Amino acid sequence: MPPPSRDVISRAILDAIHESGGVGLLMQSTQPHPRMYHISRSGQQSSLWVYCWTLTHGGRESLQYEYRIQMTSVESPLPVNPDGQTILLGYEPDRGVFAGFDLEWHRSFTGRPPSVQVNISTLNDCLQDGLAFQTKRNNEVAIGIRIAGAGAGECQGLPGEQPANVGPDRGEDSQRLRLAVSGGGGRGRWGLGSNSSLSLFSQLS
Repeated sequence: MPPPSRDVISRAILDAIHESGGVGLLMQSTQPHPRMYHISRSGQQSSLWVYCWTLTHGGRESLQYEYRIQMTSVESPLPVNPDGQTILLGYEPDRGVFAGFDLEWHRSFTGRPPSVQVNISTLNDCLQDGLAFQTKRNNEVAIGIRIAGAGAGECQGLPGEQPANVGPDRGEDSQRLRLAVSGGGGRGRWGLGSNSSLSLFSQLS
């Protein structure tokens, strides 16, 4: 099966923003990565840069439960957003879920662009619970995040698209997606805290 188009991934990120009550606009860029979003939420404006690739099977028989992103078309060190948050994600289109990775672990690299792994059980667990954590052998923490249902707010969409209205009812699934992480070490190092760009997944009471 061919990988999803860039528009599919960009739309999934926009849907996540809308799911948390935000208005997202994908900005035009001459570079494939990172995607740059302008977000309006509760009268506040913010900027979000997203590095995101498709999650695919790792291909190794000895690691049959491994999914990964391959960080192509980027150079080390990855530029980060001077005016907001920068996050590193993978998107698994069959399940419609994201994996979030610690940018600080993967921002700099030598040689070939790295691959970043997540266990398939983390993706399956977030389908059930909305959010799942995985601590790797190197102590890096990855997360699985499910976004489902309609979000509150207006969908600005991709460049050239007409805005679409999104319904106000986020449902129980959205309530599970509050990320209890904030800046600093450990799980907060994705920049997924309540004051961060992934208020596109959270800020739910």
